[in-house]
Amino acid sequence: MRTSLILWIICLSISFAKADTGDSSHILLPTDTVILTINDAQQKLITHTIAGKQTLYKISRFYGVSIAKILALNPDKTETNLSIGDKLTIPLPNRAIRRFRSATFHADKYLPLYYRVKRGDTVYGIAKRAFRMPIDTLASRNNLENGISPGQLLHVGWISLSGVSKAKGNLKPSHPLAGKVYREKQFFLAQAKGKKIRKQRGAAYWKKTKSKGTQLYALHNYAPIGSVIEVTNPMSQMVLYVKVIGRINPRVTPANTKVVLSPAAAGYLGALNAKFYTEIRYYR
Repeated sequence: MRTSLILWIICLSISFAKADTGDSSHILLPTDTVILTINDAQQKLITHTIAGKQTLYKISRFYGVSIAKILALNPDKTETNLSIGDKLTIPLPNRAIRRFRSATFHADKYLPLYYRVKRGDTVYGIAKRAFRMPIDTLASRNNLENGISPGQLLHVGWISLSGVSKAKGNLKPSHPLAGKVYREKQFFLAQAKGKKIRKQRGAAYWKKTKSKGTQLYALHNYAPIGSVIEVTNPMSQMVLYVKVIGRINPRVTPANTKVVLSPAAAGYLGALNAKFYTEIRYYR
């Protein structure tokens, strides 16, 4: 049994060498392989390799996720600078994953979905917490008689070849501030050309209020006032482009704060606490 299991894992690994995703007419093909990972914010992520005639709009519609969320996970990309062969990190909504077969299931209309095991994972955690399926289902589907190991690929379900939005309902709307953030991103990319990009890591602070409002701004001690900075929340994987309107006042701000954000800016980043860890890029 051990020998057959090892051979099965080797064959499975070889089959995942294919790098392309879809073609000029399809986002996914029956010959593609979709491998899923889960980040610290518990987002389920896949990597999509762009093929000819694929646009960000088509990709977002297919996977059932907004353009804003895709761009947030790919801060070096815009809607107009995508090239064939570029890789995009796509947040896969739970509704995209078909976990079980049924009487109406047609295998030729779906593509198997695999999860890559990471260090610290358990069979219980993957089955019950991540994919909400019986442990026995996960174990029997993947021949888990000898447990799991980091890097192992587990079959956890299927994704529709016709697209998530068609198979599982309508696409959710973008964040109401996504358009403004996108415009600030274009300004950041244009103004940063030829300038040295500086990086910071540390605490962001915002004053919690009942209503976050719609005003996006930041206080920062080094970026030029009037410039736009890039702020990333690693926990939510959200990226914000926001204008600097002033400096941090140390008398009313916690020590070691790197950036102060408006409530709307913190909300866009998915901040839960008044002080949270961020990664910042700015130019001078």
